[in-house]
Amino acid sequence: MKTSIVVDEMKAISELQEIIAIPSITGSEKDLAIELSRRLSELGADEVVLQEGEDFRANVIATFKGKSDGELLLFAHIDTVNTGEWEQFWSKKNNNDPRINPFAGAEVDGAIWGRGAGDVKGGIATVLQALAALKKNSVQLEKSVVVVFVSDEESGELGMGLSNGIKAALPIVQKKAQHPTLAVYLEPTELNIYTAQMGFQIVEIEIIGKTSYFGKPELGIDALKIGHQILAKLWEHNDAIKLELAHDLIGTSSLLVTEVNAGGLIAVPGTCHISLIRKVLPGESMEKSGQDLLAVIQSVKVVEGAEVNVTFSASRDHKFGGTPFECNITQELTKLQEIVNSYRSEISLFEGAPYWSEAPLIARALEIDCVYWAAGDISNCHTPEEHIDKNDYFAAVKSLAEYLGTPWI
Repeated sequence: MKTSIVVDEMKAISELQEIIAIPSITGSEKDLAIELSRRLSELGADEVVLQEGEDFRANVIATFKGKSDGELLLFAHIDTVNTGEWEQFWSKKNNNDPRINPFAGAEVDGAIWGRGAGDVKGGIATVLQALAALKKNSVQLEKSVVVVFVSDEESGELGMGLSNGIKAALPIVQKKAQHPTLAVYLEPTELNIYTAQMGFQIVEIEIIGKTSYFGKPELGIDALKIGHQILAKLWEHNDAIKLELAHDLIGTSSLLVTEVNAGGLIAVPGTCHISLIRKVLPGESMEKSGQDLLAVIQSVKVVEGAEVNVTFSASRDHKFGGTPFECNITQELTKLQEIVNSYRSEISLFEGAPYWSEAPLIARALEIDCVYWAAGDISNCHTPEEHIDKNDYFAAVKSLAEYLGTPWI
């Protein structure tokens, strides 16, 4: 029999707006963590842990005892990327547009706009509102729940975004969850269920040559010229790996050069910097793909006196970056999909994540399946147009509430 879940939509909107209003750019998550721990306590959590640490600032871990011994683990990161050129973007459109304030949570065109609206404060609010809806509707939790809100997920701030939050939280989660059954990481999926994700490697290449006056170029070592040769090899490598392997949900492997900087004076460029990101598929070896990249870069012979330094700058759960991951579609996931589809007109699909987040760390530490699921569209996240559709948000709250009130299969 279907559980009838009534959601207070005005309260759901105001809670999301209140969470958006608390800035939590990576490095400044503590204020939001404190507020979320307070709200989880008010919802009747059996225990709330506010975990603090220098390298991750703050995490929140809350437990809610249900009728079942098996725990549903709900993860979300509380940090966001910075606002960048948000205000300039909207001021050029209209100085009076309410969306000009990235922390206002403006309600415009059937959506809530603001930094983190989709990534992933909409997911955080979904958890809080689902628990509130069960309480208001006097529906008992069937599944025991462990809520884990972590810091330090987003890349972008210098020396941070290394998943230190989830790494610190998991030992506590292992103690709190006696029979972990399934983990859901609330990243924006447009309410599809992502059972696979790409891995990634970010590489910084620093080429050091020797500058000299442009009238005497023979006295210098052109770092940009060496960089050009490396770029040619990288693009050849990209063409090769795209043909080697494909994944049904993730697509093909790829390599994207994201930045090139060199020179700046009227002289031989003495330095050149190249940044790139490598997409790694489930089934690919992180070690091999990283070593292959190194071999490609090092295949360019450089003249005496020049130097090429290579750094893999985004170590997450592997020295070369973040590992890919996938899990099977189980009866439990099919049940979640059925519930989601009962609250929306579009059919939710099993798909692959076109991004990396922290599911591999969770799955390995707890030996359970971990999927991504939440309202929101990743394509507008990290931009000045970040927003979450209200109806999708309401559907997410109702879906999660009903799922929490449904026995394990």
